[in-house]
Amino acid sequence: MGNGASGISSGVNASITGCSASGNFGDGIVTAGGAQVIDSKTVANTRGILVQAGSTVRGCSSLQNSGDGIVATDRCSI
Repeated sequence: MGNGASGISSGVNASITGCSASGNFGDGIVTAGGAQVIDSKTVANTRGILVQAGSTVRGCSSLQNSGDGIVATDRCSI
């Protein structure tokens, strides 16, 4: 809970399931391409969830972040 950078950061084709990230100075959850973020929650980060090309965000919530809640680049599914 809370640090000076992103809370959870993953590589290509990762799966992040049932996680929470709060109080981070950077993104709550950030992934590389092809990842899945499922049933997870971000609260009070700079930006909530950031996923790259071809990723999926499903069943997630993003609350009280100072920036965007969920950000997806090309070919993503939310």
